[in-house]
Amino acid sequence: MKKIVIIILSILMVLGLAACGSSSTPVDKMRTLVSGNLDAIYKGIISDDYLEVIGSTADVQRDNYIEGLNTEAEFFCYYFDIVDSSYDESFEDLREETRNKIISMYKQIYEKSKYEAKESVKQSDGSYTVQVSIEPIDIMEKAIETLSSGTYEPYNEFSARYEGVDVEAMSDEEFDAFYEAYIDDYTNTIIDCILSLLPSLGYKETKTISVQIQADDEGIYSINDDDWNKMDDYLIYYP
Repeated sequence: MKKIVIIILSILMVLGLAACGSSSTPVDKMRTLVSGNLDAIYKGIISDDYLEVIGSTADVQRDNYIEGLNTEAEFFCYYFDIVDSSYDESFEDLREETRNKIISMYKQIYEKSKYEAKESVKQSDGSYTVQVSIEPIDIMEKAIETLSSGTYEPYNEFSARYEGVDVEAMSDEEFDAFYEAYIDDYTNTIIDCILSLLPSLGYKETKTISVQIQADDEGIYSINDDDWNKMDDYLIYYP
């Protein structure tokens, strides 16, 4: 199961292949576009060369970085059954402190990202391709193995705290308070497990993808959505 990344079009467009005063070739700019997008989305690193290529500002890209973190955090909540969309639950229903802890966790994971935008090639149809290699982070796989092993004591303690609880005897108000505390406790137990595994974080087999960049009818270049979804899926391995 993989999340479908939400990509902001403003960070995927090459607004000018021949910026004034720039000696970079179109092929160079395409590599900068892909490399800069990866850095901006996953590490919050925003270079001047990247801003020049996309014709944007650092403030806009920082906002996109935060939005990307929130998107990944919400996926995390669905992946670990923290929220249930069938009951109209969402990431925003969690306590602010817990939401911020999830986002902080992903900042630390993303800092470990390993990827490289390699050579850029112009194709006969006028489009460009950029070869990208990604080493998928294995921390979620390690977390699931740890949580399901029966040997992670904090998870055992979490389970013990809710043994024998009779929710049927609760009033609606009591249940709502209980459920909020339970979800918060469960979420923090998972987060703490993942954070404890950061020092042993590793990588799966390297994935390589040929990212396609095409112009629309107005001559504005953008990165193929399917290729971005693949790269996003590869970055963190979710079993």
